[in-house]
Amino acid sequence: MNESGRENLTEQYARRTKENREARQQQEEYPVTDPSSEREWNRFAIIGFCLALVSLFYTAGILIPLAALVLCVIVVVRTDPGRESGKGLAAAGIVISLITLFLAYFKAAVLSGIFRMILNMIRSA
Repeated sequence: MNESGRENLTEQYARRTKENREARQQQEEYPVTDPSSEREWNRFAIIGFCLALVSLFYTAGILIPLAALVLCVIVVVRTDPGRESGKGLAAAGIVISLITLFLAYFKAAVLSGIFRMILNMIRSA
C-alpha cells in the first residue's frame, strides 16, 4: 500500500469512530423506551370491568350489568390500540356482564314460575 492509501484508511477509521461515538451519545440522551409502558389505561375499561364484577356479586337487577356491558362495548369499539390499553379488560367485562344478565333472566324466570305455582295453589284451595 502506498502512503495515500494508508491516509485514506486512517481517515475512514477516524470518521467511523467519530460517527459511532456520536451515535452512542444520542442513545444516551434519548434512550429507547418500551412503547407499551407509555400507554394509558382506558378509564371506561376499568369502570366497566369493575361494574361487571359488582354486578356478578350483587345480582339485584339488570341496571348494573347493562351499564357495564355498554361501557365495555364502547371501549372495545373505540380504543386506539397504539395509545390506550384496556381492550382485554373490556372483553372480560363483556363476558361477565353477559353471564350476569343470563343469570338475572334465569332467576326472574324461576321466581315467576314459583310465584305462579303459589298463586295456583292459593286459587285451588
